[in-house]
Amino acid sequence: MASADTNNRLVDIKTSLDSNRQLKNSVIQVACDFIEIRDAYIKQLPAFTFDAERKETVNDRLQRISYKSIQQREIPLGLIVFGPNSSGKSSFIQHFLEIGDILPSGVGPVTARITKMTYAPAEQARALVYNSLQASLECNHTSTEVDLRSYFLEPEPQWIEISKALSKHLNRAENSDTDLEEWAKTFIEIRLPSPTLKMGIDMYDTPGFLSGNRESVLINNLYDLAKTVRPTLLFLYENPSVVETDMACFMGMKQAIGSLDRIPIFFLNTKADVALILKDSRVNQCNVSLARFQQSLHETRQKRYDLLREQTALANELLGSLPVDVDECLCFGICSIPKGRTLRRELTDHMNKETFSRIISFAVQTGSEYVQELVNDILLATEDFFDLALSASYRDAEHFQKLREDALEWGNLFFAQFKIDLPKLAEYLHKTIVELFEEKKKSIADRAARLVRDDDPLAIHLPTNSKNVRDFIHVAVEEEIMKVAVNKTLSSLCTQVKTTLEVHFDNQMRRRNELLRLAQRFVLPEISPSILTKQRLLSKFMEGLIKLPMQIGRFFRSLPTLPYIEYYNTVTHNQVTSEDDPIYKLLDCLDLYANLSNESKRLAFAEQFLNVLLKDVLKRKYDFQENLTDWMEQQRKAFKVSVLKNYNNIIRNLDKQHVLHELNTQYYGKFARIECKLLAAKQLFEFNGIPPTIKDETTLGEGAFFSIHSAEWGDEKNLVVKKLIRPLSAHPYMAYLDAHYHRVISSLKIRNVVPLMYLYEHELENGEHVLWIILPRYSRSLRDYLYKNIQTITLDSVLNFAINIAETLVALHQNEKQLNILLKRNN
Repeated sequence: MASADTNNRLVDIKTSLDSNRQLKNSVIQVACDFIEIRDAYIKQLPAFTFDAERKETVNDRLQRISYKSIQQREIPLGLIVFGPNSSGKSSFIQHFLEIGDILPSGVGPVTARITKMTYAPAEQARALVYNSLQASLECNHTSTEVDLRSYFLEPEPQWIEISKALSKHLNRAENSDTDLEEWAKTFIEIRLPSPTLKMGIDMYDTPGFLSGNRESVLINNLYDLAKTVRPTLLFLYENPSVVETDMACFMGMKQAIGSLDRIPIFFLNTKADVALILKDSRVNQCNVSLARFQQSLHETRQKRYDLLREQTALANELLGSLPVDVDECLCFGICSIPKGRTLRRELTDHMNKETFSRIISFAVQTGSEYVQELVNDILLATEDFFDLALSASYRDAEHFQKLREDALEWGNLFFAQFKIDLPKLAEYLHKTIVELFEEKKKSIADRAARLVRDDDPLAIHLPTNSKNVRDFIHVAVEEEIMKVAVNKTLSSLCTQVKTTLEVHFDNQMRRRNELLRLAQRFVLPEISPSILTKQRLLSKFMEGLIKLPMQIGRFFRSLPTLPYIEYYNTVTHNQVTSEDDPIYKLLDCLDLYANLSNESKRLAFAEQFLNVLLKDVLKRKYDFQENLTDWMEQQRKAFKVSVLKNYNNIIRNLDKQHVLHELNTQYYGKFARIECKLLAAKQLFEFNGIPPTIKDETTLGEGAFFSIHSAEWGDEKNLVVKKLIRPLSAHPYMAYLDAHYHRVISSLKIRNVVPLMYLYEHELENGEHVLWIILPRYSRSLRDYLYKNIQTITLDSVLNFAINIAETLVALHQNEKQLNILLKRNN
């Protein structure tokens, strides 16, 4: 229950950041190498005579990686801070970054500009004002530069003078809305020394939401920033429980990022006063120990976390919903920004450091996922190369015909079973949506009615962002009904579907069939069991499944609304009875133009609009099933087309296969090296950047090229490293090819084959790298067993050994010596 020692946590954070940086650098370098090798390979293809369609297939498979996709991963980790006006964003940022008060603060919205904070040493400190976010990313078109170096010449930085120097670029404009909109489009970057920024994290300060007429500017800016930077969002709110203003801000943010949904969010409660924490626990703050405070802190965190989870939209921000126990939640924390002299300041500092470290850890974890997407994409491309290369090996038409029939058979069985299981998800999802509509519609209608300021003159064309009833309901239905329904469905039935998939994919693994694997990666990249754990499958098929007809006809859309305002004011709540009622259509039209400002009329329209949506959901139950059936049929057809297309390409060019085979042999080692380097970088990151170690230099075994050594990696103690005895300049790819083929064999799940566990690139003193192939360690070899037991071994044991060895050799098609046949403890 008690948190880890703060110093240890800070060391862990630095290790995580270093590991993330190492992963990013390694992957980007390997990705660039991949493009260079791929382009050289493709450039040689036109020299051969096989047809254009075959070349197009190869190009499509390997061209999925571009320099642009690599550049997107080069952006540092980013935290975007957002929250309601006056939620303490500026104070938090300054305390988090350990800098002075340089950001403007006050009651209400202070600035409409997004401000980036990034690291620079004191001698390079400055502020840059760019014409746009894109200009800042390209590091050009600087309109203004503010030199801050002179303010860091003294032992203590001159924060007051820095604040004055930045003031005119950060404080909100006092001019017209049009000028303000232009002013807000510019982007300011402040580069200055900070221990936090030095870790490699950039921070972005955003204006407060709900800031009058500024939402359209802020929404566009935030969307562009989130799309470009792929950051972690840091949502600040003050009160222990999430109040209406906080929820309205959160909904505004969800509208802003739109299609960029599922950007990771950390929830930070910023007013966790130590005195109140101890008072709630009935502990005397004057003589409380750190251990007792940690206990009280944990209790407070759990209580405030429970209050957060009571907000349906927030509790279901993660697919699968937030966990019940706060210790299992990585995206929640509490803090308090001290002002002046504070009693028991050391306790406040302890709480803050623990929370700040949790924020950084969360950012590292979520940031690495973006890099690992690139790893997976390149691995898919390399696997495509090897399967395409395998299809060019020396085999006759009859063999490929058998592969085709085998692939089609697997597809028929897979989609038949999938068609049985997934409709259960659709039916459960529909039922849950209906239940949540009934449960939530009154609350949603009440809040939609109160969202717009009632005093706005009806004749003024107000901005529609977060103003219209319909717009708010769209977001509320998405966040509080659809997302919750999806999470409940996942929790209830996803395991069952995943089990079905695993059975089919396990059966496929034993089929060495490149036509099948190529079709699976082309058509079914979202449906493998490993990807399903990240819920991408459900997101994929629910795109078409849960679309509601939010666009109901607005009969008065082309009519001016002002002549109807006087009549609208006479309408009573109970006159709005259905969507066909002319009064409903008029209210709908007024809402479109943000002229629906009377709370009673807004409530009437909101309730009826929700009834319209619910009615449509009830009617569309079978549409859900039909959508799913259509989606599945499209996948089935695409799978079959892929198998047949690859088969036909091979058969048409069967007499030219040897030419392509000769080219492929020149690139086997190069692509194997790419594959192994990526896996090694990924697995090193999973061990938090801590390398494996060879326990001693004693050799457990040795062959013509490789030696075996006892090793351990983190908590994995019972391992061995297989490595080259000496570098082979004539065969630079030998270890990589050995690892590649071992990985292929491991994926086939052949009984009694030692699985490949990890790969690691060990750096030598001369800067060169050697590949370590890491395997599980077994207690002894068959040779050792026979030496010790040759006099007592039974005939049954001999037959058992012989049968198992024979079955494995049949699968591997190669010879093995006794030393390479390993035994478990039970033989």
